[in-house]
Amino acid sequence: MKSISVNSKKDRQLESLGTVLQKWGVFIGLILLMLFFSIKSRHFFSIPNFLNIARQTSITAIIAVGMTYVIIINGIDLSVGAIVGLAGVLCAVFITNLGMNPLLAIVLVLAVSAVIGLIIGATVAYIKIPPFIITLAMQQIVRGVAFVITSGYPVYLKNPLMNTIGRGFFLGIPTPVYIMAVIFIAGGFMLHRMRLGRYIYAVGGNIQTARLSGIKVERVIVIVYILIAVFCGISGVILSGRLSSGTPNAGTGFEMDVIAATILGGTSFAGGEGTVFGTLIGALLMGVLSNGLNIMNVDPYIQMIIKGFVIFLAVFLSVINSRKSEEK
Repeated sequence: MKSISVNSKKDRQLESLGTVLQKWGVFIGLILLMLFFSIKSRHFFSIPNFLNIARQTSITAIIAVGMTYVIIINGIDLSVGAIVGLAGVLCAVFITNLGMNPLLAIVLVLAVSAVIGLIIGATVAYIKIPPFIITLAMQQIVRGVAFVITSGYPVYLKNPLMNTIGRGFFLGIPTPVYIMAVIFIAGGFMLHRMRLGRYIYAVGGNIQTARLSGIKVERVIVIVYILIAVFCGISGVILSGRLSSGTPNAGTGFEMDVIAATILGGTSFAGGEGTVFGTLIGALLMGVLSNGLNIMNVDPYIQMIIKGFVIFLAVFLSVINSRKSEEK
């Protein structure tokens, strides 16, 4: 009897440890990663470098808020990097080539991004084409449009407002970090405090139950894809201001970093589970990883392998956790 009691106690302790790691594992990993790079390089642990990490992370982190919504409803979006590239190109063309007011140009860029999201969402919701297929196709279409518009060349962009948006500082903090903070606060409030957020969780948890509960499932799916496209548009505007140009191949590979940040942050690939705060931690972890590897002068090809392994590990753990939840 004593042996059974001891084993039972150990099982409970292991289960408690597993729960803690599942909930706080990414945050603990972020701290350990920062300690590791701080030991390896004296240039890492400094306020200027942390601000640089925050600025670099902000562009993909903004998109990751939208990807959190998409994966919660059991979807995926592979077109995000292409939309970022097109948004930057349009912003530069509107301002530089057409002489448009920058505020009006930004509004039009976000409107075009929303239309792309509407097309994707409507195709997924009403025509029932798998999101992997339609977003992969849209990735090629949008990227191709960006190259056609520019003939493959960057469009120079020099504007005071765009410089402020992309490379400016306020009270010593980069402007993109403020934009990221606003979107995360608003995005988290919507997901966790508003009716639309409850609908997103319901659709991802069980789409048939959500439909029987009176939720307009198709409308929720369309809204989610519009939101992520608009977030891509915002990131594209920031990136064009930072680069002082609209570059057709900008944003290439963003989809992998965004998905990795979202899954690392605890959003389940099975749908119905995830938080915006977790996504922020996941995005910061990816940002710290990239920054630390660059500071240590790790070969770019080796960096690709490491990041690929991180993505694999994140997806693997997400699938394992989902299976455990189903078994319970």
